[in-house]
Amino acid sequence: MRVMGVDCSSKIIAAVLLGDNDFFKSYLMESKNSDWDIRSRELFDQFFDLTRRLKDDKIEPDIVYIEQAIFLQNIKATLIIDSVINAVKFISHMNNIPYIIVDNKSWKKSVIGNGKASKEQIMEWAKVGYGDKITTQDTADACAIATFGRLSYGR
Repeated sequence: MRVMGVDCSSKIIAAVLLGDNDFFKSYLMESKNSDWDIRSRELFDQFFDLTRRLKDDKIEPDIVYIEQAIFLQNIKATLIIDSVINAVKFISHMNNIPYIIVDNKSWKKSVIGNGKASKEQIMEWAKVGYGDKITTQDTADACAIATFGRLSYGR
């Protein structure tokens, strides 16, 4: 079984695909365009291309776990992140890949052991388990989300 964990921000989609026998792939989709409309299309296109490549390579995920938008004081930022999440949901759905939205406190509690785990704690956990495969905080988060999915799939 292959589980994908996805962490979205207003500029990045980080995805980690975990499977059996130490199977690990990470993907970082990024746009630095200052225009949100262009940036959202670039992220959408990159995630769409990723799902197509995974399907062509016959390693598409069996399920996708996506971190729910964190509610920030800046409502515009929250709405932008939510629209990136909705794009990931839509693309997953259109590719017949089921998805589950997960709250950050849930995956942190289950995987790290602390629902309020810091970025440093998450990175430390990821580095212990996956070493050099973890290159960014976003990748560490996506890896932990995928691990949560692996632990809870079928419950």
